[in-house]
Amino acid sequence: MNRLFLSAVLSGCAAASALKAQVTTTLTLTPGQNALGVTSTHLDANGTVAGTTTAAGSDVTQWTGTITVQLNDAFNPTAFTILSANLTAANGGSYVPGDGGTLGNSPANYSFGYPGSSTLTTLAIRGEQATLGSTSLPLSGSAGNYSFSPAGVTFGPSGRVEHRSANVIGNPAGTTAFSNSLADAATAAGSLTQSGSALSIQLPLDSTFSVNLLRYDGGSAGTATFRILGTLNATGAIPEPSTWALVAAGLAGLAVARARRS
Repeated sequence: MNRLFLSAVLSGCAAASALKAQVTTTLTLTPGQNALGVTSTHLDANGTVAGTTTAAGSDVTQWTGTITVQLNDAFNPTAFTILSANLTAANGGSYVPGDGGTLGNSPANYSFGYPGSSTLTTLAIRGEQATLGSTSLPLSGSAGNYSFSPAGVTFGPSGRVEHRSANVIGNPAGTTAFSNSLADAATAAGSLTQSGSALSIQLPLDSTFSVNLLRYDGGSAGTATFRILGTLNATGAIPEPSTWALVAAGLAGLAVARARRS
């Protein structure tokens, strides 16, 4: 029985060690530390126009949400993977145009005007959300302070662009939905910091996408291009070493009970 018990304990410990070697945890974006800015241009038959803010701060807003990551080792990682994320842009203010491209103001994430454009006067981004994913991202560094390249990260924004033109007779408004999967082109390194069970990540973002705008009457309102820039900051925790000891003990106990039944 002693030999059987020892074998069961070793099996339980081996199982716990395998669990410890790879861990998945969900991090929460730190409130007030996740401002993402947007720049915009508009292209139609008459050329390209740079977007301007329609109100102070209409080109930046805070984001909230969670990021789920997997470390290849719970306490000495050499790589990690972003498995998923659920991110939401806050309404930065009440901006033009109104809902659906109407006259007036309504809550929106971002808003831009395009002076000189013949097909677009203002637009607002509303209902913007985003996902994240990645390949395995190698970590460099030691003692809990690591850096990584954002190459391999994908950023997936979705939402709607509501737009209006003062130069179009008839129905000058429109709403165009967008959904993208974009490569993160940020050149700055990200960071992963681990202290005991505490884990934090800083992820630089730099992604660009375009939306072909259509009015409700089917006419083209040109193409708006958006570049999203900023850094996401998220914090969370991984299981304490004592938790792994409890897992080992539990698995060993299950192995002993199974051995006794057999």
